[in-house]
Amino acid sequence: MDAPLIIVSDVEDGSRIKRAIESGARGYIPTSMPLGIAVEAVRLVETGGTFVPISAMSSFQGQDESQLFTARQIMVIEALRRGRANKQIAYDLACAKAP
Repeated sequence: MDAPLIIVSDVEDGSRIKRAIESGARGYIPTSMPLGIAVEAVRLVETGGTFVPISAMSSFQGQDESQLFTARQIMVIEALRRGRANKQIAYDLACAKAP
């Protein structure tokens, strides 16, 4: 099994982030991001998700969000952006999934 690639960079250019994701990176973490959010981003990627900073989302305009991320990944990204802890996100997702 290949390990997912996460890029950590001082450069937060949307077009560069888009190219990195299109080239196979599963995450792009700018060094300006708070440590706690960066740790949660790594956890997201470890569980199969893809992480890009919200500031780069405008670079993905014109593409259907559903082509980039699953609905569950979008929920996780939004929760991370709001600063939710991993356990809180897991609990919220489990409750959302329950019938």
